[in-house]
Order: sequence, then structure tokens, then C-alpha cells
Amino acid sequence: MLRWITTLALLLPLPALAGIDVVYRYNGVPSLSWQHNPGTALFDSEPVAGGVLRLAASTAPQHLRRFGPDSATAAAHFINRLQLPLLARQPGSNKLVSALCSHWHINQADKRFYCRLNAQARWSDGVQVSSSDIAFTLDFLSSPASQSPAVRQRLLSYIKQLEIFDDQTFALQLHPQPTPGVMDAIRQLRPAARHFYQSRQGWPDAFNELAEPSTGPYYLESLTRADRFSLRKSNNWWLAEQAFFSRRFNVNKIEYRYIADPRRLLEKFRAGEIDALPLNQPDRISQQDMLILSQHYKINLVEHYSQQTERLTGLLLSDQALLQPVVTNPDQPWSQQLRNKSLNIAYQGRLRPAELERMAVQLESDGVQVRWQPVINVAPDTLLQQQPFTAIWLSTQRSMLADIERRGQHFFAAGSDRARSRYIAWRWLQFPAQIASPASDDLMVASDAEYGGAFWINPEIRIDTLASPARRQPRASTLSNRP
Repeated sequence: MLRWITTLALLLPLPALAGIDVVYRYNGVPSLSWQHNPGTALFDSEPVAGGVLRLAASTAPQHLRRFGPDSATAAAHFINRLQLPLLARQPGSNKLVSALCSHWHINQADKRFYCRLNAQARWSDGVQVSSSDIAFTLDFLSSPASQSPAVRQRLLSYIKQLEIFDDQTFALQLHPQPTPGVMDAIRQLRPAARHFYQSRQGWPDAFNELAEPSTGPYYLESLTRADRFSLRKSNNWWLAEQAFFSRRFNVNKIEYRYIADPRRLLEKFRAGEIDALPLNQPDRISQQDMLILSQHYKINLVEHYSQQTERLTGLLLSDQALLQPVVTNPDQPWSQQLRNKSLNIAYQGRLRPAELERMAVQLESDGVQVRWQPVINVAPDTLLQQQPFTAIWLSTQRSMLADIERRGQHFFAAGSDRARSRYIAWRWLQFPAQIASPASDDLMVASDAEYGGAFWINPEIRIDTLASPARRQPRASTLSNRP
């Protein structure tokens, strides 16, 4: 018998009609051909475990929620990446890799995705991950009461029903066919901890400064000061020995500080109180100043070119819908050219979450991974220099950028061929020979449980460097995987 679940009753009242139907089938799991893939290690280097990494935050987070009002921010995206997805992707082969789901099965005929949760899966507070967390997540986020309209629309576009067989096994019945693009959206579901949300009342304000437990290697500590926050490594992370996640997530703690004054930020870095600074924020510190600094101190210039996918050369967009991507082969249908691509879009203007979500669903149905990045108070020339944006969409209320040609009510936005991540980093910050995962867009993203954490700290080099930080002869050292 079909029945609606009301697991949010202790948190906030739900409307009579929830978004996603939940069915409990306790008569046993169907006989399935389960798939399991531990993946292969992304790196060969033997890292040094331990230490504290200190980085500069680009902004100070307003809250610690990844859902709800005012969560369409880079900070919320950062927090969300602390959580493991249901499945990962192996760079290169693009094969699905076991993550939260140790085993899975995709039934094309009846549009179902079956998942068996890893029996060892734990939240960072020690509570076991179960099917009830999946049920809570879908019920919560598909309800208008969650105040997450973009997430709600995405879930309702893909998921028709949740079937629970036992504490570790469930199935998602989908609306569309489980094409590679649809499955890439489904596999990235990062569930919420039911016990964390149900133990408190007052959504969303009561959760602004509470850090949700995570399933990934790091968890976010509570926000004690507006200008700094930190990630702490989970003790004996339950997935650390799986091949795909090995040799990563090496530092014990990562501290982020937001320093608004560029001169003070540079002073902190020069004093060794910050380990690395990005070179893709020219509005904060002059790149020339940082490059000169790297010539006179024992600092490396580290750059990584993402090799996960080839990038689009541009997009033709309008206020109504995505019209046509402009790519390298105009004779090939655009749906084929976009399949299995990764697209990051920066935008300015009055764009509602529903508009963004509608375009994302349209793209993801063809296998395109989409991430929207709002840009606020940034000069047009600076915006065009930032990476890894491959396209820029402006609403008609904003002035046009020099590189964007107006075509009636449509706008063409030029993009880059590859995403590039560049940092200056003290030499005690070590990287594997491959610099970063081929699927990484950012060298220093530790929070991405899927591809992050490719660095470590060498304490002996740190002690020696702090004792004698200046180079004897001005020169620049570059670590790069330039294609």
C-alpha cells in the first residue's frame, strides 16, 4: 500500500501532499544483478599524513546550511561537497564507482535505480547511514516547507517514487529514462542526516550556525567567528581504504580565514600563516605582486589544467531558454557534443532559481553536468578572466560585456577550452606527480569527497622553510600539468 511518510513532523509541518511518494516493500529485495566497483587510486605518490592546512576564504559564509533560503551561494556548494554522493565517477573511464552505495543496479525497462548502502557508512558523529536518511532527504527537500525551490524542482523532475526494502536497500523510480545524463544527476544525490534535522525545531534560522554531520572524509566545525571556519578530518573514515579514495584527504585540519584587506592577506601569506593563495582572484591581489613574491621566496607556482572533459567554446543564451551551444564541430548535433561534458556557468542579473533549474534539467538530460555560479559586485573585465567559467549569461537588465555580442534578445558568451586552477603555495605544501585529479577544477578543494584532497604538508620542509624563507637567487618554481 502506498503511504506518505511524515518524518519531518518534529521539524516543521509538511503540506498534505508531499512531493515524492514513498513505498515500503518489506517482502524482500528483488533478485538483481548487482554492480560493485571500488575504482582505482587517482594518485601513486605516498603522502605524509597529519598537519593543519591554512587557506584564505574568498568570502565569509553567512550560514552553515546547504539547503533553504539564501543557499544558492559558493559557500553552500562548498558545504554540500563535504557529503559523499551515492556513486562517484572514475576519471578517464568515466565508470561508476561505489561510494555511499556499495552496490547498485539500473533497470532500464522500469526506470529504477537500486542502491545497497555500504554497511559501514557512518555520519561523522558515528550514526549509521540508512534508507531512512534517503527517505527523509527526499521528503524534506521535495516539500515547499524546506524553502529550497530549485532543489525541489530538480528532485521532482527526476524522481517519481522511493521504494524502501530494508535499512540498507532502496530503489528510486525515475520519471525519465535512466540515460547516462539522468544517472549522473541521480548518482550525485547527497543525503541529509535525518537524526540531525529531526532533533531540532525552527527551520531554517535555528540551523544557520549548526554544522551538519557529513559522510565524507571531513566535517565542518561550528561557525564560531564570522571570519573563519574549519574542516576537521573524521577519525577512521569508513571509506579510507577503498582504492578510489586512497592516498587523499591527508591533513588533519583545514582552517579558512576571510581577510578583506588585500595587503593584510598578502602579509599573512608572506609570514607563512597562510599556505596557499589562488591566482584567479585579480580583484583582491595583483597577480604580478604574487608572482614576484614567488621569485624571491621559497614558493611554488602550481597550476592544474582540468582534463576531465573538453570544454565548450561558448553558449548562445536567451531569457527564455538555452537556444544553441556553439562548439567546435557545427556539423554534429549539439546533444551529442554536450554528452558527458562538464559546464560551469557564471551569471549576473535577475535570474530565478526556477529558470536556472529548468535549463539545468534540459542540459542534464543529455548528460551535461551543470553548476551555476552567481557573480556579484565583480567588474566585467575581471569576470572574463576568472576560471573555470566556460560561459557567462547576463540578463537584459545588466550592461553588456565587451566580449559578448548582442544578437537581438540573445547573447553569445565565449568560453575557455580547459578549466585552469592556479595557486602560489609555500613549498611545504606537497602535491602528487599528477598535481590533482584529472576531474578536479580546483587544486585546493579538500571538501570535494569525490575528487579533492590531493595534497599534504611536509612538516620537515615547513620548519626549514620558515627558518629561512627567502631564496638565495630570484627565480620561479612551477609545478604544472600544462597540456
